[in-house]
Amino acid sequence: MKDPGNPFAPKAMSVGGGGVRPVSGGKVGGYTIIQAPSLEAAVKIAKICPVIKAGGKVSVYETFNVM
Repeated sequence: MKDPGNPFAPKAMSVGGGGVRPVSGGKVGGYTIIQAPSLEAAVKIAKICPVIKAGGKVSVYETFNVM
């Protein structure tokens, strides 16, 4: 685990070419950063997340360097 993360506050803003607006739609509860050799390995790690054990769901994203 690289960063155990934090929950998100209930308010969020979306910033884009059309301006700044409150976030609407699906709610993201927080984040955790893990290090894994592949997306498949990260999914395997995510399967033991306490959020899932409590009935929630987890989305797994792969990152890449842009700078």
